[in-house]
Amino acid sequence: MTTTHSAILPDHILGAVLVLAERQLAKKNPGCGRLAFRGHDYQLQEIFSDLSDTNRYPLLKAFVFSDSGPEPYSPALNESVSRLQLSGLIGRENPDYEIVFVQPAAERFFDEVLSSELPASDLQQLGEVATQFLDRVTTVSPLRRPQDEPGVTLRRNDLSGCSTQPRRPRRKICCVAVRRLQAEHTQRAQGV
Repeated sequence: MTTTHSAILPDHILGAVLVLAERQLAKKNPGCGRLAFRGHDYQLQEIFSDLSDTNRYPLLKAFVFSDSGPEPYSPALNESVSRLQLSGLIGRENPDYEIVFVQPAAERFFDEVLSSELPASDLQQLGEVATQFLDRVTTVSPLRRPQDEPGVTLRRNDLSGCSTQPRRPRRKICCVAVRRLQAEHTQRAQGV
């Protein structure tokens, strides 16, 4: 008997790993807030390459690594990080973008889309990858900034540098990103 299940996009794998890692961290350290970790692109490449090389996590084969350079490199992983960031599911803190953090939209996407579409065996495997991921990254406390508070954003002001002004809800933007990822997932699953 052949089992069919939809293809999982690399973006979905990375997003799920980050959300599951955040939840595991929250269980260990209640009240820690969002997952934030030190992670330059080369460090993420190294972590996922190492995890993929173990052959324990077949889902990570979506990130094909090339050995032609000085270090293994996966264009799919690099593109996934970029797409998750552009979609507002993850973010990076200035000045050198070393700190990567998970946005609330990532949790909503996981809860509303991925958790219901992925088989339990895939979710278990992603949870194991998340555990391994947490063991390999240096978590940090994200800066508590005024723009992190609901309804507030910082805007440039000619006189004072920054001022706080009410911001419009971002839910619409996040929903658009979630819908776009849902459509990509559906197209991939249908082989379009």
